[in-house]
Amino acid sequence: LMTFIPKLNTVESLRFSDHTPGLFCAFSLDGQMTAANREWHRYLGSSWTEIQGQQWLARMHAEDVEAWHNYLKSIAKGNGTFRRTMRLRHSDGNYRWLLWNANTDIENQQILATIVDVTEENQAYKDLQQSEQRLTRAIRGTRDGIWEWDLLTDEVYLSPRNKQLHGFAEDELPNHKDPFFRRLHPDDVQRQWRVTEHILNWSM
Repeated sequence: LMTFIPKLNTVESLRFSDHTPGLFCAFSLDGQMTAANREWHRYLGSSWTEIQGQQWLARMHAEDVEAWHNYLKSIAKGNGTFRRTMRLRHSDGNYRWLLWNANTDIENQQILATIVDVTEENQAYKDLQQSEQRLTRAIRGTRDGIWEWDLLTDEVYLSPRNKQLHGFAEDELPNHKDPFFRRLHPDDVQRQWRVTEHILNWSM
């Protein structure tokens, strides 16, 4: 079922079941890969002889190797866990982000690790950050006043320019809908509520 050296016992073998999706592996305390489940071979596109020992490190991004070595050095100081995202070269030739969760098993002189591919999550987070940065630049650059009302949480955002257009400094007008509606002309209040109801009915 697996590729492993004889010193691994039955309990340890179960931990690296080939029937479990995900990457599971074991290392000696000096970082030699001593066991890997079948998913590792599929993921890297390599046979066991190509990744055992220190050979698997050739697949790690050069900027992340130091973090792994620092973890190995810290074991002697009593550090038993390692949790970090590092890049590994996939079978398609591209580097992918992997979240490593490693624990030191001092009694058996080994490191047990589970690894999850978080490339898509990392990219989504970066895309969100870039989107927020673009929106921030747009808000700062426009002369329009931005007003946002979250109808689910009742939270309101008023941009600094919005407050300025109403004659307020940024810290003088609270981010709440009540001050806005109190400043509306009486003839416009009902129309504003009709627009709000229309939006609510459309969204439902």
